[in-house]
Amino acid sequence: MKELRKGLNSLGKEITSFKEKFKGQDFELGIVISATREKDKPLVMGPTFFNRYRRVDFVLHIPYKKFDSSYDEFSYIVENLRSGLVSIFDKYSEDSSGINEVLQGILEMAPHP
Repeated sequence: MKELRKGLNSLGKEITSFKEKFKGQDFELGIVISATREKDKPLVMGPTFFNRYRRVDFVLHIPYKKFDSSYDEFSYIVENLRSGLVSIFDKYSEDSSGINEVLQGILEMAPHP
């Protein structure tokens, strides 16, 4: 996840309405990933604001699936994370370009079976 954070930070993306909420101060955007059997399709919930910590969290609920290989499982998670991140930026009419490329790079770093 360190490489993911580094890659996403390198894009310099911002969500303007959150920056306004925190009056121009830096804030942290958190993505919590939850695998659940209760959902049959991915769902992004949030935002939840933590003003004291200048943090905004979203929860990405991914339907639970069992995989035979760790690579397939990792690919599934990365694809759902990509979809969730793009939907967050799209929801706030922000530019989501570069997210796909960062996540593709993360996927390529994973050992293939």
